[in-house]
Amino acid sequence: MPIDTIVFVPGICGSVLVDGEETIWPGTPDQVLFKSYPDRLVNILATSTTIRATDVLRSVPLKLFGQTIYHFSGYGQALKSLEQMGYSEKRGSLVPFPYDWRQDIRESAKTLHTRLSQPDLKGKRVAIVAHSMGGLLARYALEKIGIPAGLNLRLLALLATPHLGAPVAMQNVLGLRPEIFLSAKQCRAALANPAFPSAYQLLPRPGVPVLLAPDPDTGFNILNLFDKAVYEKLKLVPGAVAAAEAFAGALPFIGPGFRSPCPYLAIAGNAQKTVVANYDLPKGITAVDEENSGDGTVPLWSAAPPGLPVRYVAAAHLDVCFDSEAMAMLRAVLRPDLPGGRLFAVNSAEAVTFSLQPVKESVSPGERFIVAVVATETVSSIHLVVELIRVFDKTQKDAPEQVRLDYDGGPVRSIPLEFTAPEKRAVLLFQLFDKDGQKVGGPRSVLVVS
Repeated sequence: MPIDTIVFVPGICGSVLVDGEETIWPGTPDQVLFKSYPDRLVNILATSTTIRATDVLRSVPLKLFGQTIYHFSGYGQALKSLEQMGYSEKRGSLVPFPYDWRQDIRESAKTLHTRLSQPDLKGKRVAIVAHSMGGLLARYALEKIGIPAGLNLRLLALLATPHLGAPVAMQNVLGLRPEIFLSAKQCRAALANPAFPSAYQLLPRPGVPVLLAPDPDTGFNILNLFDKAVYEKLKLVPGAVAAAEAFAGALPFIGPGFRSPCPYLAIAGNAQKTVVANYDLPKGITAVDEENSGDGTVPLWSAAPPGLPVRYVAAAHLDVCFDSEAMAMLRAVLRPDLPGGRLFAVNSAEAVTFSLQPVKESVSPGERFIVAVVATETVSSIHLVVELIRVFDKTQKDAPEQVRLDYDGGPVRSIPLEFTAPEKRAVLLFQLFDKDGQKVGGPRSVLVVS
């Protein structure tokens, strides 16, 4: 039987936050375009107890040279993909769940549980589709609080969810990596309040051996991030570390024999270069990334727990929400009455299409980063052109730079292309063209923030 209603739960940074009448997150395009995200708003993010979530963050329109570029458009596209299956926000069969993503995941889970208890969902066959951190709070709501009485919950779809945490979160809490509109330094400032520990709760859970230090005898030692001596040395926030440890201890490990309160399904990226560990070196904490080890944010070992059925896709972290293979899987389980669903990775009858997928939405000046060319199914030949335009303000842009991609070889679904960010703030616009010079898909953007 088809699912009647979907509740969509976004990940961290994926809801619009308002304080009073002012939009604090993501701010306005004019506040972030070629500028730093205002430190005043960073302080509000870090301290305000009156912030409320008003909507899922669908996209941020950036207007450049008469063209509108929709930056961070993943959740808007995800909702459109679900609407193409027949679900509708207007009719109440598609229910976005915005929440204050700064809060302790356990508190956000209570808010989700309250929403799932509302009368409009009673008598309906309901599924939850959750992305990234949203999957963790959905799990906590169901496993620790329980399915609300009278709710006919048929499925929890966990898209790119870090069940065991993500080593890249260490880079965020230490202020070593930018995130969307926040510079690396601003990330640390925004996460300094132990009252808002959600980013810390994305750290690898205790016992996951991904914080390593060199050792002259054994090669390396495994460090326990939750050991007081370790987190004090790293100058982490003790209260936030405690909240992360408590959350990880409360959420069960999904191993063989795990019994979920309703059917669970995981969709995990496995084709992008991803941070899989951190080394504590004399020069500081250094990220270790590996090719084809995750979705660019969440490692495969975290997104694909051994106790769940898993669909593997080539998409980058945010793009998992609307990847063609991921959507084919969801269509098969949400709308089995419709054509086009595919439970497994079998070639479809549709023509192969390609898309550009930045592994990171924002980068620091001078940073090397990857934009992947991803096919809707495996191919043995790719002949495309990637165009890059560097825009430095509303009147200055570089001439287009074109990178030819000619590949003939074994079957692949994703090819990474490495670029280097300019040494100052910019918007980097990418467009894919076929061999005849026709545009393939829409433009994608990467922000250079400092």
